[in-house]
Amino acid sequence: LGTLSPAPVGSDRVIPDPPHAMLRTRLAPAARALAAALRSSTSSTPQKPGSRGSRFLVWPTAGSRWEGGSGWRQAFSGAACVAFAASLGGAGALCAAQGRKDERKAGYDRKVLVGIVRKADEMFEQGDYLELLTFLEGKGVADAVDPELLWRFARALYDVADKTGLSDKAAKQALVERAMSVIESALVGGAENFAVRKWYGIILNKVGEYQGTKATIKNSFVVREHWEAAARLAPGDATSRALLGEWCMGVAGLSAITRSVASAIFASPPTATYKEALQHFIAAENIQPGFWLKNQLNIAKCCVQVKDSAQARVWLEKALETPASSDEDREVQKEAKALLAKVK
Repeated sequence: LGTLSPAPVGSDRVIPDPPHAMLRTRLAPAARALAAALRSSTSSTPQKPGSRGSRFLVWPTAGSRWEGGSGWRQAFSGAACVAFAASLGGAGALCAAQGRKDERKAGYDRKVLVGIVRKADEMFEQGDYLELLTFLEGKGVADAVDPELLWRFARALYDVADKTGLSDKAAKQALVERAMSVIESALVGGAENFAVRKWYGIILNKVGEYQGTKATIKNSFVVREHWEAAARLAPGDATSRALLGEWCMGVAGLSAITRSVASAIFASPPTATYKEALQHFIAAENIQPGFWLKNQLNIAKCCVQVKDSAQARVWLEKALETPASSDEDREVQKEAKALLAKVK
């Protein structure tokens, strides 16, 4: 789908996540002992668990709420964590690993979040898709809850499957399915994030390609819903409008066989026209002229379908005059040149 516009950084809100329930039960006695040791080693002035500078560890009992905020993380840091792990053996190591995972789930402070997002977007713009995926994996983004991180992780998985020349179909499908799982998690807290909605539609559309025609048709309404939401949430995002144009153009060009399958699945199968598709493509171009070479080709294709050969030639020539910056651009220009030779 070409180069997609990076989204702005979202909320840096940190959502605490307690340790695993199993560990809570197994380690509660030792945790209470550690808490007592920490209390005796810190200031005698009582502090509220989780407050700035607090070294208290409050381990909840059955039926109680988790308390302590950042305090429990501080209690498990440095020498205290080492001593605690040593006293518990394997259980302590398990707790330490769980603590690191919980910290990623809880979120990142704004400085870390912004740094990860900035680096991820730089790598995306440079087309370093495999390196980007490795970078995000190394930062523990797979365990994050922030939608801004999750949608970028889903995008990286998708791009490795789609843009790195991977030939193993099973491996590509596995990456896309994992991307689907990640973007579903992003949607939980990011339903009002246009990039989440946009990439949900992109990835779901790709999932349908692996599952066959029936799945693609069943997913089509959901795909359109997410792209419409993306366009509504970010009126200035050209890609969201272009995606809606592609959806309309794809539906308008369905074969008779595919239409019969759609009619068998839905009482009211998806419908769209080339005129609707053209309106979306033109709107996208007006928002950000030249943002995606394929958009200009799509405008020309729709012009051919609505019998406007003069405008079709204008857009084909414009596409051929634009410098190609990727393999996709070169394929687009090859197709545009062939189509221009046919348009009279």
